[in-house]
Amino acid sequence: MLSNPLVSIAIVTWNRREDLSVAIESCRSQTYRNIEIVVADNASSDGTYEFLIENHPDIKVVRIHRNLGCCPGRNLAMANCSGEIIFCFDDDGFLDSECVERIVSDFQVHGDVGVVACNVRNPSEAESKSSEAAASTSGKSVPIFLGTGFGIRKSVLDEVGYFPDYFRQGEENYLSMRVLDAGYRIFWNSAALIYHRWEDNEKGRSSRQILYLNFRHELENIKRLLPFRYALPLMTYRVFVNLARRYFRSGYLQYFISDVIKVLPIMATDYQEKKIKLNTYRWFTREASRFFKDRETYDNFLPL
Repeated sequence: MLSNPLVSIAIVTWNRREDLSVAIESCRSQTYRNIEIVVADNASSDGTYEFLIENHPDIKVVRIHRNLGCCPGRNLAMANCSGEIIFCFDDDGFLDSECVERIVSDFQVHGDVGVVACNVRNPSEAESKSSEAAASTSGKSVPIFLGTGFGIRKSVLDEVGYFPDYFRQGEENYLSMRVLDAGYRIFWNSAALIYHRWEDNEKGRSSRQILYLNFRHELENIKRLLPFRYALPLMTYRVFVNLARRYFRSGYLQYFISDVIKVLPIMATDYQEKKIKLNTYRWFTREASRFFKDRETYDNFLPL
């Protein structure tokens, strides 16, 4: 890796002109200066495209004809990036001034790291950067990264492929497994801070929608990533796990049968994608569960 690599910051947006402006200014305020900014506009109707052209002529804008959703939009943004490192974060978040510099440093120090995940904090914590998480310079290996904020080597992205074409939900699991299966580590840096507010009832989100999409894309990830002889029994098992752990506990049990009917075509779909090792899937499923139960002490990586 070059000593001063170009970092492409990729942002997907939809009708969040004011939030996007804050996100862009946080990019401009980075201590690391060798950056380009790429924005994929998912057919915003609030003047976002015109705002970008008028106020930020140096930003590369990818204007999409309709709202394709988070994953396809992010893929288009990343495909238009020129940097050796691609850094993605959400349009309703903003970066700590040293975030990109810390991401670059991790890639330079750890040659086996394919993705560096950020420490996502609540915006209310932005004024208290002296907190333990911000003061720490420690990092650790983790099984998954979140699209809210992460950096990925362009060479790794070219090798393992992009996100699946989901509107949202499940895409991080998919790409995390591909990265791990290719022999790279996912590294979490506690000092690479991003501030982001996530609310269930926010525009374009609902707990009901998220429940269904998590269910659907969990099954679709299995079918896409594993050979059929492993995928079919695993998908059947995960249907019943979702019934017990998600639909029953969430209070949406009445939607389970209709949702199962909607996901049945996945069983018969022949996804022409490179498969991963069954061991990678098993390790990821186990370790991701452990990680989300105890993020503070978790530190493990998939043995080659």
